[in-house]
Amino acid sequence: MALASRPTHRRARRWLLVGALATVVVLAVNAAIAARSSAPARQLAEQNYLDQVSPLIQDSTQQGRDIDALRTQAVTLSGTTIIDRLDQLVASTAQSFAAIRRIAPPSSMDTAHDLLVATMAVRADSAKSLRQAIGSATRRPTSKPTSVSSCPA
Repeated sequence: MALASRPTHRRARRWLLVGALATVVVLAVNAAIAARSSAPARQLAEQNYLDQVSPLIQDSTQQGRDIDALRTQAVTLSGTTIIDRLDQLVASTAQSFAAIRRIAPPSSMDTAHDLLVATMAVRADSAKSLRQAIGSATRRPTSKPTSVSSCPA
C-alpha cells in the first residue's frame, strides 16, 4: 500500500505546481494590462471631448459660410434681410462660443481647447462687429446688444 500512495502524491504535487504556475501567469498578465490602462482611458477621454466639440466646430464652419454668402449676396438683398440674418448669426456665434467654453477638455488637450475657445471668441466678436458696422451703414442700430464676454460660461 505504501507504493500505491506514492504515485498519487506525485500527481497531487504536479497539480499543485500547475495551479501555482497558472496563478502566476494570470497575475503577470493582469499586471501587464493594468500597467497600460492609462492609455485607453486617455484615448477614451479625448474621443469623448472630440465628440462634444465636433458639432460645434461644424456649426462655426457653417456660420462662416453664411457670413460669406451674405457678403456675396449683399447687393441683391434688402437692408432688413441683411440685418435679420446678421442678428441670427450674432446669436448663433455667441451660443457656439458659450457652448465651447462649457466643455471641459482632458488635460492632454488643454492647449488645443484654449485655441478653439479663442477661435470661437474671434468668430463671435467678428459677427458682432460686422452687425454693428452694417447697422451703422444702414442707419439701423443693433436691436439687442450681445456681448461675447457676457455669454454664460
